[in-house]
Amino acid sequence: MGGNNPAPVAALGVLTFDGAGNLTGFDTVSFNGAIYERTITGTYTVNPDCTGTISWTTSIGSFNNLNIVIYKGGTKIRFISTVAMDGVVEYGSATLKD
Repeated sequence: MGGNNPAPVAALGVLTFDGAGNLTGFDTVSFNGAIYERTITGTYTVNPDCTGTISWTTSIGSFNNLNIVIYKGGTKIRFISTVAMDGVVEYGSATLKD
């Protein structure tokens, strides 16, 4: 996955945060039409002002670093990647799973 040319990307998955700065999860990602099933491990920080960071690596060798904002009483997250990807901006949102 990756390269120097922008391509369509979409992902859907689940992350579990342990309350001690570690996360695990899985997702399915479509990158330029190719489908990947990934497991995810990483770390996170949350500041008193509800901002923070997430860093992860996946079972297929990809990685990401995100700046986050937590809102709606901790049930929603907005994120933007801080990894330079040659003109690609990766951003999105996440919702607490019931």
